Amino acid sequence: MTIIRFTLPALVFSLLLLLAGCTADPNIDTIYASLKPDQAQILLSIDGKPFYSEQTTFTGGFMVNPTGFRANLADEKQSNIIITFNSTNWYKSHPAHVPVTIDNQGAASILIGKLTDPINKIGEGYLMTDGQIYIESFNKDRAVIRLEGKIARYGNQNQRSDWNTMKGLIVYRQPKISNVGIPDKALYY
Repeated sequence: MTIIRFTLPALVFSLLLLLAGCTADPNIDTIYASLKPDQAQILLSIDGKPFYSEQTTFTGGFMVNPTGFRANLADEKQSNIIITFNSTNWYKSHPAHVPVTIDNQGAASILIGKLTDPINKIGEGYLMTDGQIYIESFNKDRAVIRLEGKIARYGNQNQRSDWNTMKGLIVYRQPKISNVGIPDKALYY
């Protein structure tokens, strides 16, 4: 008879592997395949809790030029996300990476919101206070954007004790892109 002994480090390592498998990032290709043209899915969590329903699809588009980027996406229930930044030649870096700070919202900002009471038009809105925008893929077929950092409810953004942790993933199939002044070959990747 063979006796298998587990040491404490081996047991801890096994548990960590198991937990890591349970928190894996979503598969971008699977999300993409579930979308129709001009549809986006936004997986966004605040302090580990989903902000938008995974069944919700968004539409909208991007406006880009050599010194700036703007994404405006909304769903049928008036949930929305707006990402803007101003940065010279931002598109030359692949993936594009832009920092967001509370001290310079004119350079980069992220606003997210949703209606919590549609009848009375009451919503919940947040502003990114400190974080990062990563545009991992950007072309006529697919856009993939990751967001991470700290956010605060609108009006509380100057109270660091009220900041929350946010992680987001946007996958957009065949996005609408309004491009002014950037050659396609330089913009798309």
